[in-house]
Amino acid sequence: MSDFTTFLSDIRTWGLRPDLDDPTVTTFVRMAETTLDTQMMVREAMQIVNATIGSNGRVSLPPDFNRVDYVRPVNGTPYHFVVKDDFFQMDNTWQHYTLIGDQILIGGTLSDVDTLTIEMNYYRRIPKFTDDSTWLHQYYYNIFLQACLSALFQFSQEFERATAVANVVAGWVADANMNSINSQITTSVLTKRVPKRLGNAINSFR
Repeated sequence: MSDFTTFLSDIRTWGLRPDLDDPTVTTFVRMAETTLDTQMMVREAMQIVNATIGSNGRVSLPPDFNRVDYVRPVNGTPYHFVVKDDFFQMDNTWQHYTLIGDQILIGGTLSDVDTLTIEMNYYRRIPKFTDDSTWLHQYYYNIFLQACLSALFQFSQEFERATAVANVVAGWVADANMNSINSQITTSVLTKRVPKRLGNAINSFR
């Protein structure tokens, strides 16, 4: 039994709807993926790629692009993001960028543009769960399952339950996003070494 088949069974069990067939339950999974795609900004979704800037100063976004974290020249300082309308009104767009459709537009006059490579860290879209486990299913099973149950309750016209579960999911997503931010700030407890002489003085008072 695949991870996906097991997950469909879990949704039926938790939703008390053993009568639902696989295609119907699969629609709940797709609805949950679509909803969470607009909410989850966690480190497991991050991906770093390098891309060459075209002669028009543009770079095509990856197919699974969701949201930018940063853009910079390789080994350089990150560019500053500017919304499209403001970007085109700037007198000097050097070290700035904007998003236009499925492309990034890098500002300024670029020398040797065909050989300039940028590094982009971005949030990927939630991968479609079809067989083997995805990062959403593996690391955020509770969020994924409850989001699916919210869709199931909508299908069953249990709208109050659907809303209540959706609110729980929103809280868990906010916690997951915050935990990811905190994990990038620090990954360990910082300690400060006490000078030996001061340490001996402290011990003398114990």
